Amino acid sequence: WWRGRHVAILGCGAIGSAVAMLLARAGAGKVVLYDRDIVKPGVLVRQLFDRYQIGLGKAAATAKNMTFANRNVEALSSHSDVVKIIASDERRSELLKADVIINATASTTAATALEKQFRSWPKDHPPIISMALGHNADHALLTMAVNAVPGIAIDLDR
Repeated sequence: WWRGRHVAILGCGAIGSAVAMLLARAGAGKVVLYDRDIVKPGVLVRQLFDRYQIGLGKAAATAKNMTFANRNVEALSSHSDVVKIIASDERRSELLKADVIINATASTTAATALEKQFRSWPKDHPPIISMALGHNADHALLTMAVNAVPGIAIDLDR
């Protein structure tokens, strides 16, 4: 199902970097990665980065890793604040071009921004998948908001 799809991933940390690699291997056509953080030594034990990527933006490092897994995937990176992208008309329209949006930020601020922007969005939006893991990675939650659903991540979590 993912072959040739255009996917936007919000957050390239523990969840987002792993999902990006799975999408590359599944044959996604275009993946746009959004994350404002950089790779730091402390994240190497739990995120899919290499020590040579320390100091790089997480989105750029994830895009590079995806092309190693599948040279045919168009992996684009944006070193941007997800909340600002959601709030900006121009950047949000870019985000809405995706076939699927995956929120892998595990950020309540990002989830709130998505909820405020899309819960009463007058136009169609792609499915918005939100993913979160418990602190010990022993619990997980995944929601998918489609057009007919009145809320996005926070409302569906509740």
